[in-house]
Amino acid sequence: MKKTHKKILGFAGLGLVAAVTTVAAVLPPPTALATNTQTDTLMVRVIPAESDIQVNPADGGEIHYPDYDLDVLYSGVTDIKAVLVNKDDDGNIIFGPVEIWHIDADWDPGSQHFDLNLDSYGGYGNFTITVTGLGHGGVPVEKTGVVKYTKEGGKEIDGGEIDANPDTGDADVPVDVPSEGVGSVIFNVYDDGGTLVMGPINIPHPSSAEEIDFSGLPDGEYDGEIISKDRDGDVIGTKYIKIVVDKDSTGENVYVEVAPHGTTIKKATIKIKDRDGNIIAQKDFDDPVAGTDMTIELAGSVPAGSDYTISTEYYDEGGNLVDTITEPLVKIGADGHGNINIDTEIDTIKTIIADVYDENGKLVREAVADRETGTVKVYDGDGNLIETIPNGYSDAGGINVPFAGLPYGTYTVKVSYWNQHNKPVGNIYVYTVHWYGNVPVPDTGGLFQGLNISREDYLITGLVVFMIIGVVAFGIVARNRRNRK
Repeated sequence: MKKTHKKILGFAGLGLVAAVTTVAAVLPPPTALATNTQTDTLMVRVIPAESDIQVNPADGGEIHYPDYDLDVLYSGVTDIKAVLVNKDDDGNIIFGPVEIWHIDADWDPGSQHFDLNLDSYGGYGNFTITVTGLGHGGVPVEKTGVVKYTKEGGKEIDGGEIDANPDTGDADVPVDVPSEGVGSVIFNVYDDGGTLVMGPINIPHPSSAEEIDFSGLPDGEYDGEIISKDRDGDVIGTKYIKIVVDKDSTGENVYVEVAPHGTTIKKATIKIKDRDGNIIAQKDFDDPVAGTDMTIELAGSVPAGSDYTISTEYYDEGGNLVDTITEPLVKIGADGHGNINIDTEIDTIKTIIADVYDENGKLVREAVADRETGTVKVYDGDGNLIETIPNGYSDAGGINVPFAGLPYGTYTVKVSYWNQHNKPVGNIYVYTVHWYGNVPVPDTGGLFQGLNISREDYLITGLVVFMIIGVVAFGIVARNRRNRK
């Protein structure tokens, strides 16, 4: 082979090597290709022909959080019911037995999913959920599921991934504020002079509606006090309701004390509404004086019930609505009994804490949010205050956690919730936060200053250069060859 041919082949081979190298560099890895592959999965569940009930899980073990999922599968049975009972370690009943599900399956196969909040069934204890049905030939079928709910710890839930702002280092970590289960309630009744006339009535493990006997009280208007406690006996909330006892159905007066305001109140309007929001009584009061009583009559024709509300609207001299105060209202009828609506779960969260851990699991920062004021105080891993962020928290926006000053990397943030007694409530949400500031752009000279050149850009540029050199070299060799001829 002549020398000229060798040069041409050499340049061509050099260009080919550069092209192959570039293609190999920019091709995605096999795992990336596999990610785009779609696979259809067909799941088939075979239902046995004989009568059968399955409870999953049959043994839920020990849990430390109130949320509990249970699935029931059934076939060839009818008249299916699930009964729940909660007992303490000594076998004493805490709550129940209570029927939580009952259907006529008509022998057809099916399933039922239960998303239970165990705080609504007495809280901590040993739960047994018994599912029974009537099988073929009238043979009963029974399966049970058991779980122990204890007070230690909280469940960690994956909250997802977050990117910290590359310019400021701030990360807005979302929140999911939980409610705290009510362990017991104290119910008191006071007359219009503030004297205790009934109670205290202790209601352990209350349901959402508790029947109370008011038959010993004369007709009239009273104030009810509902004191809610947690399972340790600490008070976590107090609620007041209006109670009207009208056993003779002649109608009774309801008294509302004028609340003080920082501006002149020109008019107050009292509205009594039923459960659907319909106004059943209304009365206006001009120039109400703070501390005095306003009176409105609840007609005797209004049925007894516990789903009424009494709202007082306050207006200033310009007719603008200044404030609205709403209270529950219960009317007791001829039998002297009535249901008191009780909140079995209460929003008690006062403090929200976001603990930041590095890749080695070391606590490196802590953000503590005061939910009432919205102020966030930031501490280092040793507990030293390093920053205070006014308005750094809101229920909608979450908690502001600053990462500036920490090395770039991936961090774990655990968000926990605490009540007024500094007790943890609900689950712990775990987030993965990526903190990487703006990467410096390479200096590409005055002409291309600010141009960000990636790995692929370098390789492609190299390929173009190789191709240009190859073409030029080929042209030079060919011209020299013609000249020699």
